[in-house]
Amino acid sequence: LRYLSGRYQVAHIHSSSFSDFYRSSLFVILFKILGKKIIIQMHGAKFDEFYGSGKKYVKKIFRMADMVLSVSYYYAKFMQDNHLNENVECLHNGITGRNKDYIPPTKSDLVKFSYFGAIDNRKGIFDVLETIGENRDKLAGKIKLTIGGVGDMSKFNAIVEKYDLNNIVEYSGWLDKNAKDKLLSTTDVFIHPSHSESFGISILEAMDYGLPIITTSIGGIPDLVTDGINGIIVTPGDRQQIMSAMMKLISDEKLRIKLGANSIIAAKKFYLPEIETHLNALYQSVIGYNYNTNDKHIK
Repeated sequence: LRYLSGRYQVAHIHSSSFSDFYRSSLFVILFKILGKKIIIQMHGAKFDEFYGSGKKYVKKIFRMADMVLSVSYYYAKFMQDNHLNENVECLHNGITGRNKDYIPPTKSDLVKFSYFGAIDNRKGIFDVLETIGENRDKLAGKIKLTIGGVGDMSKFNAIVEKYDLNNIVEYSGWLDKNAKDKLLSTTDVFIHPSHSESFGISILEAMDYGLPIITTSIGGIPDLVTDGINGIIVTPGDRQQIMSAMMKLISDEKLRIKLGANSIIAAKKFYLPEIETHLNALYQSVIGYNYNTNDKHIK
């Protein structure tokens, strides 16, 4: 009710896909009736699957908006190609940023890998566990993988038990900010070979800690990771490629440090002041204001 007043010119509505989109669409309709400018920002990692060959209601809702935002270039292009709205822009997610010099993790006999996020098929973590299990003899004594997050723990535990990975894989549960900081500060390589991803915020957070990334080129991930520059790109579900990438970074410390240093450089483009400046420009364009970077931020 607070936002129904004439004080507010723009309704910026965040949405994912599937049922969340239909819930969010009610707010689009409401604010449109009230004469507000509408921005719809999509975060769903499976929006292309959700939209499919075209849903009339989804297209109708999108065309009510004055601007549609995507968190990655991949989905922005998808929306443009499907003519969902004439004004589609990409606004990346952002991070606070550590603003600290890169300090490589303390040297150890083990190369420390980490992952945090949903523990499910979509994120590719089971592919990593299967890869380690199938190559246990080659990797035992060389790596340690620490995993944080929640999800399908029955499958997780089944794989760990099947391959006897307790001495290689450590599960840390859900990570708060301090636990995440501690994990990333002691990690050598971040691994996240996702099958679908709208953006990849955990990848970006790992980049900011100076980590090389093993990942895929799905969805918004190419906005973050470039093969051979700050990480190694593999095909989703390809365990041979995952193993090859792991072995490459296990055996080459100089490469790990080089890719990690490049990750920090790439991460700075996503610091919140940069994203805020872009968002400010988008808001002002929606209300018909000629944006000037010297102007004060719009409230």
